[in-house]
Amino acid sequence: MRRLSILLFVFVLAVNICRAQTSLAIAGKGMWIWKIWQADSGKVLEVIDTLKGADVTWVVVKMGDSDSYYNGSGKTLYNWAAAYGGMDSVVSIFHNNGIKIFGFQYVYGTPHWGNGISEADVANMILDIRGLDGLIIDAEIQYDTLSDRVTAAQTYLDSIRAYHPTSFVALTSWARVAVHATFPWTTFLSAVAVNMPQTYWAARPTTPQTELSRMSSDFTYYTTQWVSGGDSAASKPIMPLGQAEYFGPGNGNDVYPGDITSFCDFVAADLPVSGCQPVGVRPDRLALRVGRIHFRMAGDGSVGGAGRSGRLRSFPELSESF
Repeated sequence: MRRLSILLFVFVLAVNICRAQTSLAIAGKGMWIWKIWQADSGKVLEVIDTLKGADVTWVVVKMGDSDSYYNGSGKTLYNWAAAYGGMDSVVSIFHNNGIKIFGFQYVYGTPHWGNGISEADVANMILDIRGLDGLIIDAEIQYDTLSDRVTAAQTYLDSIRAYHPTSFVALTSWARVAVHATFPWTTFLSAVAVNMPQTYWAARPTTPQTELSRMSSDFTYYTTQWVSGGDSAASKPIMPLGQAEYFGPGNGNDVYPGDITSFCDFVAADLPVSGCQPVGVRPDRLALRVGRIHFRMAGDGSVGGAGRSGRLRSFPELSESF
């Protein structure tokens, strides 16, 4: 069975396009989980034990896709959380174990599922969850091609800020600006606290160093252009996301032993520049294309194959990085 999960790393990049910040909501290692109800058979304390074993201090859970709110009554996430007293209680369980929890939403720029609400409605419902540490917006190909993409993005972001003016909000999108020149970069980046480019080297395929260098070069160049053009608010700290496993047919090569360490080492040693302080290191995001959630690295630090049990496994290469 081909490996179909994505495990991502992030580090707050102190490249010359960032502004030094020391109080961001996200710092240290973290993990993104698409279907948390399938991780460790849905046993939240087992999920937490695995995360703590890898020194993870924050987790991102998918809570919305366009106009579909995953924590809505009767939805799978809602039903799973109900066993723990609801999503508010799940947030408290993570917090009581020293782990922050964020929601993420994939957006299209227009309602995708016909649920009679807007994407902004879903974003605000996510941020309404008591104690939630923030929202991460995942905007990709749909915003490259949408005819009214700037207006759609601005309307969406304005609504979030109107209802949640102080909440932490971040963007995750492309790592290559030049290839996605039609994406409304300045609209999104001006309204968020952190930029999280999806720096997927194996999807190319290339090396972690090459993809990080390309990402850094692109954002350095374009941020300079944005700032000189009057969009200084688009200059944001960068936390590159890196993968820890192969993620689907036709999308590149496997991730090999040493890739994760190489990714983290390059971020820490080669990308920071004088005048910007890195906020921290954060591993990961896990997104499973089909079915079950699992994290796995073999004992030798190599990346293991997809399991069928949904069991969260240990990942020593992640734990040892930084």
